Amino acid sequence: MKKILSGIGIFLLIACLRHMLPVSPQAHPALRTTARQILDQSEPLCAALTPSGASLQLAVQLAPGTEAVRPIWNVECTDRYGQDMVNLRWSADTGRLLSAGTQYVLSRGKTIQLANERQAREAAQSWLKTLGLTADASHWRIDRPRYLPAQTTWIVPCASTGQHALINLDARSGLPHYILTNGYIRLLPFRSH
Repeated sequence: MKKILSGIGIFLLIACLRHMLPVSPQAHPALRTTARQILDQSEPLCAALTPSGASLQLAVQLAPGTEAVRPIWNVECTDRYGQDMVNLRWSADTGRLLSAGTQYVLSRGKTIQLANERQAREAAQSWLKTLGLTADASHWRIDRPRYLPAQTTWIVPCASTGQHALINLDARSGLPHYILTNGYIRLLPFRSH
């Protein structure tokens, strides 16, 4: 009896571990992008979104629970101390960037770099280009930025043919806290003007 229970326990343990481990790209032959392709796309973005000279390590895996409906690659970028720096999410079907977010304090100074709407628009346009979003769509329209003084941030909605992006910029440094594209914008209560 003990051998049977022991055997069942081992079987259940293996079954549970199988579901807890990251899914490998080979297990999903229908994916149009590979982990290597996503890492290659992520490296320059992580470098642009982190302090210059930072030694970065990237890890990619399919986001748990997304495989069956809408597979999403999740890329975690850490520094040499293991501190989270950047998180990127990519569509595994199209290879398009869904979101980018910084995980560290951008600035501690009091000087405001983005002091008005024009500067916020210019910074948003620059980040659209840096993140490669302008290559996928032409004629981006930058809607009226909204300033949130309590957070010292600008929220800048952007739109193009078939695409939308929402950029949250740190007013002190000009760096983005996060960028959301089509797949995630509808989850937010903020609407562009």
